[in-house]
Amino acid sequence: MVTTTGQPTRTLRSRRQAPGAKATVLPAAAPAPAKKAAREKWKGLIQVEGVELKRLNGEIVTSEFAFRSLPDDRKNQVVYFGFDSDDNAAIFILDCASSTVVKLLGEVGGKDEGCERMRYISSDGTQVARAFPDLEFTSAVLVYMGTERLLLSFGGIEVSTEELVSSFFLFDIDRRTWTEVQTEGGIPLPRSSGTGLWKDSRFYIFGGRVPGGQKEEFNLTRSYSVLAPVGKLVGGSWTITWVWRILDKPYPDDVPSLGFMGGFAFCNGGKDVILLPGSRPKNDLVYYRDYTPVIYNFDNDSFTILGSRGDFQKLPDEVVWYHAMPPPTKSLSAKLRPFNGLDPSGKPRTVSFLMRTGTDEEGEKAMVSRLWAVSVAQDVQIQEINIHTHLNRLSIEHGVAFHGFATVKGTMYLIGESVVAGDDKDYVAKVLL
Repeated sequence: MVTTTGQPTRTLRSRRQAPGAKATVLPAAAPAPAKKAAREKWKGLIQVEGVELKRLNGEIVTSEFAFRSLPDDRKNQVVYFGFDSDDNAAIFILDCASSTVVKLLGEVGGKDEGCERMRYISSDGTQVARAFPDLEFTSAVLVYMGTERLLLSFGGIEVSTEELVSSFFLFDIDRRTWTEVQTEGGIPLPRSSGTGLWKDSRFYIFGGRVPGGQKEEFNLTRSYSVLAPVGKLVGGSWTITWVWRILDKPYPDDVPSLGFMGGFAFCNGGKDVILLPGSRPKNDLVYYRDYTPVIYNFDNDSFTILGSRGDFQKLPDEVVWYHAMPPPTKSLSAKLRPFNGLDPSGKPRTVSFLMRTGTDEEGEKAMVSRLWAVSVAQDVQIQEINIHTHLNRLSIEHGVAFHGFATVKGTMYLIGESVVAGDDKDYVAKVLL
């Protein structure tokens, strides 16, 4: 374990050192005069106590946008849905307390070593040996229905054919089973890269891409769909049927396309959601300077456009990608400066969400992790939290590049991987408030 704090230290560990052995901590050298200006730049930011780095026990694969970080506060875990290092569709479960990863695969494909298998259940209840669906850019959410922990996945691009699909899959993570579910209420357009979220037992899917006029041509869509579970009495027993309550409904005329693989964050006490921008075609950059803040209200099924971009204009012009997560509560709030104005209920404004960005800062051509506390009310206000200096030190000393980000039970975690030749280890960094 390595910890960076306000008193800089550097840790040296032999690669032959036994796992769990205590690291040797040496005082860091004084910063060179050339670095003084860079250090001054971060002084006005919200400071954290440090960042604690641990090696993960097990494989986890993350990237800027191919994975969605799905936090589970009940179990203190994060679930990732994507591909492993051998390009097999996989589910990863990160246990934050033990820094241990469980990798799940279908019963076909991949190596048995270091993974557990999930059984496919067909529509008639029989078990079939089958690999996970070979899809990327799906819309995925993690939900609890009673005590069952389910990962829901809609749409995506089939890797082998490069075609969009409208399939809906249900993964029962703890029972290690999965199935493809036939929905009712119509057939939605095939869609990839939509913003997926779960609210009041409904699966919302905003935007993304739908088929264009020619094969392998995708168009950004200004529409959304809503899928809901409905209990039915069939043959004397209750079953769950998944029904489309809203199907490819167009946005109002004044609501723009927000790109693909966009994010979201609940605000105003969970009554609304702010839809965050995604990428535009032909690149993987998100442009906040051109972003129009759009808020969706669940009760009224309505959209509102904020009159001002507010502090979003202060963000880096080109963001390689970002992750939006719920904020830690008391520990972070105590460090922040008061936001200007009041929320819609007349109370002091609070943090709506945290946003981690990956940017190419000042032409360095390297991923730079920056963290922002964002408050959404009648406008958008942000405060930057200084994790950059801590993560930059860890990157230099240990050769770790950070991609994933999640908040679980009020604690912030970043997931990284070694970029040192011959070292294929993965890491988790815990932000100490």
